[in-house]
Amino acid sequence: MFMFALGVFVCGLLSNLINAKLNTIKQRIEMKFFLFILLMIHTLLNADLIDTGFKKYDYGDKKGAIQDWKQACSQGLSKGCFNVGFAYDTGDGVNKHSMKAIEFYDKACNLGDVYACGNEGETYFELGDKINAFKFYDKACNLGDVQSCSNLANMYYIGDGVIKNKQKAIKLLKKSCNKNHAQSCFNLATIYNKKKNIIKIISLLNKSCKMKYNDACYNLANIYFNGKYIKKDKNKAIKIFTNSCLNGHSTSCNDLGLIYKTGDGIKQDKNLASKLYLKACNLGEALGCFNLGLMYARSDGIKEDIAKAKELFKKACNNGYNLGCKNYRILNK
Repeated sequence: MFMFALGVFVCGLLSNLINAKLNTIKQRIEMKFFLFILLMIHTLLNADLIDTGFKKYDYGDKKGAIQDWKQACSQGLSKGCFNVGFAYDTGDGVNKHSMKAIEFYDKACNLGDVYACGNEGETYFELGDKINAFKFYDKACNLGDVQSCSNLANMYYIGDGVIKNKQKAIKLLKKSCNKNHAQSCFNLATIYNKKKNIIKIISLLNKSCKMKYNDACYNLANIYFNGKYIKKDKNKAIKIFTNSCLNGHSTSCNDLGLIYKTGDGIKQDKNLASKLYLKACNLGEALGCFNLGLMYARSDGIKEDIAKAKELFKKACNNGYNLGCKNYRILNK
């Protein structure tokens, strides 16, 4: 009888314990669900701070935008930290302050924003702190930021803040180029010896050019135009120069102007040459200003205009072209 009563007691106790545990599990599930809802609300509110910040920024209230992003950052949203860092980095809406930029980039980086890590590296590099620049470039590169891999490669290639290592530079550039980073493909092409690796170089420049990296297009066009290491193809070169000029590459516009002015590989057209020189000049190409100035001064295919020639020579001079300074002084006598 005693054993039966004990059995009933134990069963009852176990039943109560199971029910209590089940209730506890149910409460835990309910609590987790409640916390999840709170987290979602919190996240949405933070996201709203980012969005309202962008709206304020678009309406010209940059200070208000930065305050919203700072609040979002303080609540653990990496995008808010990144935006504040970028504002201090560029002086957009606040006074430019590199150390404050680093402070907010670092917060974003620690919250997992790979681009913040890369920007932190770039800011340190601009300040001359190559040790920290390397540290954050390396971190960002390992997290998948191809621009940081490219920056790291440049440091290795010239030995800037690290021991010079050409092979490491090439390895990093290959890694970034394979991920379709145009600048890395271009930089890799410039490293290889033209005489020994011209096919590889053309392939890299072509890949970079297709991604609208104009310096690569310009170099590729020159290879075809000059035909030093490969069969000359001026038609292909002119087509590449033209596309690059249309995409805003000032040196391509200037060189294309020279081609049309001299009729080298194409029908001579001095009127078009003058327009290409003007576009190059307006894009900041000093030689374009100088060449157009010569055409006006000499009445070479266009009507003589000494006043315009002087203006263009002065512009070339201001952009660092010494012959522009010399010709301006001659015409200004």
